[in-house]
Amino acid sequence: LDQNYFYHFFKDVHIMLFIGSGMLYTLLKDHQWSSVALTLFMGSISIEFSLLCYFLWYKLFIDNKWEKVGLDFKRLTNIDYFSTTVIITLGAVIGKLSISQYFVICLFETFFASLNYFLCYEKINFLDNGGSLFIHTFGGTFGVVLSVILFWRDNEFSSISNNPHLSNDYYSSIFSFIGTIFLWIFFPSFNVANIQHKMDNINDKNFIEVLRYRGIINTYLSMVGSLIGTFVFNPMIHNGKIKVEQLLNSAYVGGIIIGGCCTICTSAWASILIGFIGGSISAICLWKLKSIFKKNKLEDTFGILHSFTIPGILGGFLTCIFIANLKNKKDESYEELRKYIFGKEENEDFKSEAIQAGLQVAAICVTLAIAGLSGIITGFVVYSVKCEKNEIYFVDSEFFTEDENIPLHEWKYPRQNDSNLSSSGNKLD
Repeated sequence: LDQNYFYHFFKDVHIMLFIGSGMLYTLLKDHQWSSVALTLFMGSISIEFSLLCYFLWYKLFIDNKWEKVGLDFKRLTNIDYFSTTVIITLGAVIGKLSISQYFVICLFETFFASLNYFLCYEKINFLDNGGSLFIHTFGGTFGVVLSVILFWRDNEFSSISNNPHLSNDYYSSIFSFIGTIFLWIFFPSFNVANIQHKMDNINDKNFIEVLRYRGIINTYLSMVGSLIGTFVFNPMIHNGKIKVEQLLNSAYVGGIIIGGCCTICTSAWASILIGFIGGSISAICLWKLKSIFKKNKLEDTFGILHSFTIPGILGGFLTCIFIANLKNKKDESYEELRKYIFGKEENEDFKSEAIQAGLQVAAICVTLAIAGLSGIITGFVVYSVKCEKNEIYFVDSEFFTEDENIPLHEWKYPRQNDSNLSSSGNKLD
């Protein structure tokens, strides 16, 4: 397949990374410029550093010859995946740190995230096309641990959790809806953009496209299921009504949870059920975990624990289940699918389903260990960086200068709790 074919998937991943995530993070009413700008900044820095880390681990784990390695859209997509991990982490600490601290986070997380990917992919041989583990679980775990290390102190937590700017309004929620819709639409491309697991062992090259089509359809159906699950459980929790924050964070969970197994799931009903369960769990977790976090003085700005970490872990175990039951699903593509998942040993014998499922569990444990440990290390390093701390959390004025036409502390649209509003929402004279 030529590079023009892969460019379309690369483009979709890029749109998800910068438009989807950037607009999703505009939910904070006084931190909208900064949310989009930080997404661009951290995404760009992590892309640049990912180029170095990717080729470092590629040479150490795959090719021992220290020669030039050509760039193509498949490798660039992998680099975008590492950047997505960083942007997920941003959701836990957004609005709380300085530019220099965000820069340090980019460098450390990119280094460890790329190491985790090559370690699990080359040494453990895990299957994770959509990045349930090496993107979502790693980024979510790293971000939550990092936030705990940085802000688990009475004075810091109090100034953050009770901050008046840590809230949304009507218009910021609309902008965040745009990000959620972009994520929801482009997730199928994201999950199948870089199918590359043991492709050299497959004799029928058309089977690669079969896998890609299957992954797109399964992700699409799972996304539909997660949205339905969100609309079902949200009213049950909130007295028959929907909470916007839960809808924004749960609508795309289906794409995360089915990411690892989207190419090996062969039943439409299973994809819908997986998404429905994922969306329901995410809605329930947000409802319960927010109060638990505040009670235990833990801070996670955008709730990436329930939006990314938990669905990613569930997706990892779901892949284990599908692989372990593969022998019960024999069809005409069974042998090609085994080559795709297991690869070949030197004696041409395949691994058993049980062994591969065990390797998938090992990859989950390794990912959580590396993400947690690197989050702790990065937290202490970021805390020790000598820089000015934010005077006010969650406001654009920490990064942008005042404009005489656009005062940063005053929202250009009327506040919903303003007593001088007409019934139409317009400012009264």
